[in-house]
Parts: sequence; structure tokens; C-alpha cells
Amino acid sequence: MKPLLFVTLVLLTLTTSRADDARASEVLAAERARINALIADDFDALEQIFADDLIYVHSNTKIDSKASFLDSLRSKRLKYKSLTHSDQRVRCYGDTAILTGQTNVISISDGKENLHRLRFTLVYVFEKGRWRFTTWQSTRLP
Repeated sequence: MKPLLFVTLVLLTLTTSRADDARASEVLAAERARINALIADDFDALEQIFADDLIYVHSNTKIDSKASFLDSLRSKRLKYKSLTHSDQRVRCYGDTAILTGQTNVISISDGKENLHRLRFTLVYVFEKGRWRFTTWQSTRLP
């Protein structure tokens, strides 16, 4: 009985681990799509990627909703030239995924080019058959 229980637990762990790895890969692909859409000013794609209840907390503490963030991008008050993530870690909890890491951001804000090194936490939720970007919080690194 004990060997059967052990084998069952090992198989469940491996299955769960593979499922989590697959979901983590999906989230990383969704994040790459978000970055590509930001850089390309692909507002139609961003409309689909951003959850309707998006909360975006910039490193300067400004808070945007989906509507206000898209407005700042469409009006060119904010333009992302590049985002380069590193030290990424994805943790999945059912239909919710938390991605943490560092990023180097080059952006233009109100006509001024900025380079920021940030530590970030972001959240994706699986809804309507896809991973949707719901939350961003970042802190500037020295």
C-alpha cells in the first residue's frame, strides 16, 4: 500500500510541475506579446491584452487604469522604446500568475527620454480563453 501511495504522489507532483511549467511558459509568452505591442504602439492588441480592471502603478507612483494608460500611449505622452526583462520568476495559482523580475525600460514621457532600471511585480489572470494583464507595480533600482 505504501509503495502505491508513494508512486501516486510522485506522479501527481510531476504532472502538477509540468502543468505549472506549461502555464508559466504561456504567461511569459503573453508578457512578450505585451512588450511587443507596447513598443509597436499596437493599441488593438493592448486592448485585448489588458484586463478591463487593469491597475498600473508606475515607478513614480502614478496610477493608471486601462483607459488612462491607453490614453497616455495613444496621445504619445508616453512611448515605450524598449523593455528588457531579466531575473524573471513566474508563480501560478490556478488561473492567476504572478511574474516578478527586473527590467530596463527606455521610454519617452512628455517629450523626455528616460532610462529606468526597475524591480517589478505583475499579475496575469486567465480569462476569456487567454492570459490578461491585470496589475503592474514597479520600483526604481539605484
